[in-house]
Amino acid sequence: MRSTITTYSGTIPVFQIDDANRSVQGGFTLDTTNVSVGDIIGRGAVIQFDEATRTAKLVKTAKVVEAATGTATAYKVAKGSLFAVGGKFGGKVIASIDKSDANFDLVTVDATIGSAQKIGDTIVDEATTDYVALNEHELKVHEGENEVTLRISGTVYERRTYGIGPVLGAKMPRIIRSQSY
Repeated sequence: MRSTITTYSGTIPVFQIDDANRSVQGGFTLDTTNVSVGDIIGRGAVIQFDEATRTAKLVKTAKVVEAATGTATAYKVAKGSLFAVGGKFGGKVIASIDKSDANFDLVTVDATIGSAQKIGDTIVDEATTDYVALNEHELKVHEGENEVTLRISGTVYERRTYGIGPVLGAKMPRIIRSQSY
C-alpha cells in the first residue's frame, strides 16, 4: 500500500537556511497512536524514530508559562500543544486539560511529576530513546498512513517550536537551537 503525503502550510519559518541542513534519508511512517486525525504536527516538532522499521512517533512537548512547585499536579503551558486527556505529561496520566484561558492551557495530571518547573521549561510526554529529530514539514494527520521527513542537523528557531529544551536538545547534538525569534 502506498502512503499519501499531506502537508499543511504554516505561517512563519521555523528553520534557518544554511548549507548544513540535513534530513534522514527517505520518509518515516508516523505512529498515530498518540495523535488524532486533524491534529497538526508543526515544523520543528520533536519526533522519535527507528531507522530499522522506518517508523516515527511524535514526542509531545509543551513550554511552561507559569512556575510550578515540585508537588504541583496542575501546570500552565503554552497554547497549542497536542497533549490530550488520558495521554502522558511528564510521565504522568493527564486527568484534564482546561483550554478556556486565552493565554495558557492548564494541564492537570493524576500525580505530581515530582520536580519544580520554571517559566520556559519544556515538559515532555514521556521518556524517549536517543533517536530523536525534528519534523521537517507541517503535517495535518489524516486517515491511513502519514509520512514524515526528519531533520537531524541545522539551525532551528526554538521559540517557534512546541519546545525542545535541554534534555531533548542533548539528544540532537547537530541541531543548533537559536533563541532568536
